[in-house]
Amino acid sequence: MTKRTKGPQQENKPRKLAMYLYQELTGAKLNDIVTQFNLGNIGSVSFITHQIHKRVDKGVSFGREIERVTKSIIKKAT
Repeated sequence: MTKRTKGPQQENKPRKLAMYLYQELTGAKLNDIVTQFNLGNIGSVSFITHQIHKRVDKGVSFGREIERVTKSIIKKAT
């Protein structure tokens, strides 16, 4: 998930979701995410996390899925 794939046609949904959850669950700063996920710039992280936020706000089922994954992560971490 930390390996990047260049090009706008390259879709890596699990990686994008991991970035979003990393930020949401840890309060990580964009620079931390850039480093952790080997990205070229902070704008990439901002764009990706914004995309996920929009999907969560729009889709009830997607929001529930994110919530389910989040609860699972928290349960395993505690």
